[in-house]
Amino acid sequence: MGESPDGDKEGLGAGIAVLSGAIRAQFLIAVLTGIVLAIGYSPQIATAHARVAAMHEGWIRPIQSLHYWVTAVLIVETVALVVAYLWSGRYTRRFGLPFDASLLLAISAFLFQVTGNLLPYDRHGVETAVIEIGIAARLPGLGPAVQRILQQGQEFGPDTLRFWYALHVSLVVLLALGFAMDLRGKKQFASETINGRVVAGICLIPFVLAFLRSPLGSVATAVDASTFADKPSWYTWPFHGLLGMFDHFHQGSGWIGAMLLPGLAVVFLLALPWLGMKPPIVLIRSGTAVVAVFTFCAALLYGGTFDPLTGTRDPALMPVAATTGRITPIDRLLAAKGATEFQSAGCAGCHGPTGDEGGAGPSLKTVGKQYPEPDFYLNFIQNPKSVNPQSTMPPFPDLTQEELRALAEYLRGKGR
Repeated sequence: MGESPDGDKEGLGAGIAVLSGAIRAQFLIAVLTGIVLAIGYSPQIATAHARVAAMHEGWIRPIQSLHYWVTAVLIVETVALVVAYLWSGRYTRRFGLPFDASLLLAISAFLFQVTGNLLPYDRHGVETAVIEIGIAARLPGLGPAVQRILQQGQEFGPDTLRFWYALHVSLVVLLALGFAMDLRGKKQFASETINGRVVAGICLIPFVLAFLRSPLGSVATAVDASTFADKPSWYTWPFHGLLGMFDHFHQGSGWIGAMLLPGLAVVFLLALPWLGMKPPIVLIRSGTAVVAVFTFCAALLYGGTFDPLTGTRDPALMPVAATTGRITPIDRLLAAKGATEFQSAGCAGCHGPTGDEGGAGPSLKTVGKQYPEPDFYLNFIQNPKSVNPQSTMPPFPDLTQEELRALAEYLRGKGR
């Protein structure tokens, strides 16, 4: 197999053209089905779940399922398109617009799923949204402001759902920009012949998957809006792995893996065609492979497991300690030391100055009622994943037993 001067192998360029055509068609399907579903949806906490549940029945169910699965498939296809551009050497100025368009389409597909996940307002959707907002809140300096924007206030509530719905709908603008850049860029070079049958075959994938019901769980409650215990969705699983890996090696640095590095990667790729010097294709291919392997290993080792693709996906309830029998009395002197340790250990950065406010982590205002015995805190604070494998809280392995006991006594007193 020969290579063109741009490093493109025979057939790979045609494959890019076919995949691009299928993606454009599928995005159109996603938009059209979304318009139909929007007619019967209202971003109100009191009615959102009931209306989506009604869509899971009757004549509109295939449309609802198709909308869900086509946006899920698009994540895989758009990422594959970006990789194909990189692997074929089509990241030069000549291919700049269609290459950047492929990145915008990949970002759109990802955000379609992230924002749409909350709209049914089931337990999974709410808890995962709370977790993602909490991760964003860990961004140094900007975190609290980002959290207030995503929540539309100090707390997760009705305004949050309306804002995420508005974000979901507004992604059509980003999508349109990607289309415009792609179509304009295609005029700059001779495109390979598109195999219409292959494009049609790829477009049939979400139609086949639409026979499966899209996931929907139980209606969310106020408890879910303050719970950080659900598994990530499959498309956010790699980022949770990077979060856990960086937190494992340096406490509190998870934001670097989950936000900073992916953000820098996107900026670099958008700028890549416009750089004054073209990086060698061998370097780009090697870098792409290393990043993919590194991210996958981080997800396997530190990301836990992701939620199943079908079914209710209701998150498991956090274990509640048994309260039968006599509860160990709180050591008030040690609890006072724990209040000081809460500040010095860095707990206030995520839970607020006293733990009652919440932020990047949940409010601890009533945690003593749920976990009245000290053993839970001794284990959880030192290694959160030993108690809850899906926890995004960083471990505190360097705390002494005395410091852990002080924190345990302080937290046991909350809500009691």
